[in-house]
Amino acid sequence: MKRLVFLAFVLALGCNSQGAPPPPAAPIGVTAAPGDGQVTVPWTASSGATSYNLYWSTSAAVSKSNGTKVAGATSGAVVTGLTNGTTYYFVVTAVNAGGESPESSPAASATPPPPGKVMVLIGSDASGSLIATSEVYDASADAWTPATNNIPVPNPGSINGAGVTLLGSGNVLVAGGGGSDNGQTTNQASLWNPLSNAWAATGAMAFGRVYFALGTLADGTALAAGGCSGGCSGNNALGQNFVEVGSSSETFDGSTWHTASNLTTRRNGVTNPRLLTDGRVLLCGGNDAFSTTYSSCEFFTPSGNVGTWTSSSLALPDAGSRPMMVASGKVLILDQAGTSSYLWDPAGTLAFGSAAALPTPQPGGRMTVLPDESVMLVGGYINNGSTFPSIKTVQIWSPSSNSWSAAASLSTARAYPVVATLADGRVLVVGGNGTAASNAQPLASVEVWSPLTQSWASAASMGTARNSPSGMRIK
Repeated sequence: MKRLVFLAFVLALGCNSQGAPPPPAAPIGVTAAPGDGQVTVPWTASSGATSYNLYWSTSAAVSKSNGTKVAGATSGAVVTGLTNGTTYYFVVTAVNAGGESPESSPAASATPPPPGKVMVLIGSDASGSLIATSEVYDASADAWTPATNNIPVPNPGSINGAGVTLLGSGNVLVAGGGGSDNGQTTNQASLWNPLSNAWAATGAMAFGRVYFALGTLADGTALAAGGCSGGCSGNNALGQNFVEVGSSSETFDGSTWHTASNLTTRRNGVTNPRLLTDGRVLLCGGNDAFSTTYSSCEFFTPSGNVGTWTSSSLALPDAGSRPMMVASGKVLILDQAGTSSYLWDPAGTLAFGSAAALPTPQPGGRMTVLPDESVMLVGGYINNGSTFPSIKTVQIWSPSSNSWSAAASLSTARAYPVVATLADGRVLVVGGNGTAASNAQPLASVEVWSPLTQSWASAASMGTARNSPSGMRIK
């Protein structure tokens, strides 16, 4: 009898040893990536796990007992319905037949960002008259608010060809403008204050400039360089000529302009300065105020309120000014025809790389850098030699492959719109020319691209329709 009891005990032990496995270890590598009203939570798989539970809370002490549970979650789970600007905390547990693991530690956290705000300003109306006003789009409210006053300018025409940039202080600077040979080009400048939503005159530049380079330096101050004095060959309102203006540069500290060194090459009609990751500014192209365009480039190195320009062997593949962006620390440019892009890596040689062809030409398109450092090119026109119809085309450049691919098309064809990437990764496209061949169709309409749906949706229209407006994200 004792033998039978002992045998039964041994058999029971044998059955238990072949039963449920122990619970898996807690997952590792849990991270959280914020988006618009949502957070994406990936993690590394746990050995022996058959499923996972995700718990989240606004408390850093989130746990299985107090967190909101997402049962059967998979790595890369997207938690939606969250409030932008609020920080959320996430832990993950692994599950199998033996039970549930402890929570991952430490808790991952993320704050879905407020989508941000975009300012759109200037542009022209259906008659071609310049518009000396601005308005701000609040993506959280899907609403536009005009500034309390117009941009201070001597006359509406003097805003033509003005420079616009966002300073590190959060103020928006508008400087220069004019664009004719009858002494209109001005040296006046104005600042928009985000607290008062109002414009006020500020210190004037040393030179009256139009079609010039205006950009923000790494310390939040501004740099103005080159440009035309009139319709390029005429004098400005101060009596300065194109030789003086096109060779000069100056910096702005928020109230006062300071004369910097002259450019190594006189550059009239130059735009698109680009701040590099090392703090230098790259400036390429421009012209001699007459018929000769440049392909050469030079660099500005800031030093206090001044700085110096240095010539370079770096040159554009074709002459003139064109769209230029900095993505992944590299400089991406389009050719004049909008058919190919070229890439320059400051860590490499002083030369743009071989061309990357666009599946569809997009002259007149506008670029913006996406959160993953890819670049989106939006809108433009067809260069058919006569009517130049606007297009709905959107294409995205990949930094990993240095190639372009088609994306979802716009709902409305437009050339020269404002394009801005919001803080939540969406892309806002505003205004532009509905008919690129004339000023007949300024647009007030707005579209928003979602990286989640890879599609466009309409948003609140501007208060004023604007051809070829200026604009940027301001928050």
